[in-house]
Amino acid sequence: MNQNEQTESKKEKEKTAKKPAISVSEMTKVALLTAVMCILAPVNFTLPFTEIGITFGSFVVYLMAVLLGAKLGSFSILLYLLLGLCGLPVFSSGGSGAGKLFGPTGGYLIGYLPCVIILGLFMRKYKKGVLGYVVIILGAILGTIVLYAFGTTWFVLRYTKDISVLGAMKMCVFPFIPLDLVKILVTAILAAPLKKAISRLS
Repeated sequence: MNQNEQTESKKEKEKTAKKPAISVSEMTKVALLTAVMCILAPVNFTLPFTEIGITFGSFVVYLMAVLLGAKLGSFSILLYLLLGLCGLPVFSSGGSGAGKLFGPTGGYLIGYLPCVIILGLFMRKYKKGVLGYVVIILGAILGTIVLYAFGTTWFVLRYTKDISVLGAMKMCVFPFIPLDLVKILVTAILAAPLKKAISRLS
């Protein structure tokens, strides 16, 4: 290796060493989506036959996955959960703390994490057009199924009354499927313009 090659190699190593794990623009995007989650997730419309309310939380999770991807989306979810655990009223109905996060319905909050990872991984195949819609819809449906499974299992284990898996699904899953499908379709429609808008933060 000649001197010029050694110099270039040294410069490349210095650039790699100085490159942060997460850039300023990425931190800005994570903070922005976390703030949106903290604003919208507490909005809750309670149904008379279940302890689980209708929220915008899952919709924001879809947006996180679409706009941030699996890695940054996970950071955003973890930050959101940490803020709620520390006492900020960012969970549904303005709830917060360990009692809410680890209570019967907390599994649906923690289930946001695998959901955002799954859809975020699907987004690696995202392209504008019909394929983009298909990628988002399939990824979001699969992520939501995992979210439902995790949250429902948690609910059955933590609920103070005897309840079967089917009974828990009647309370916590079946009533919300139509609205979640609407959220997924809206996410697919908004994906391209929102990705273009957030790219300006780079």
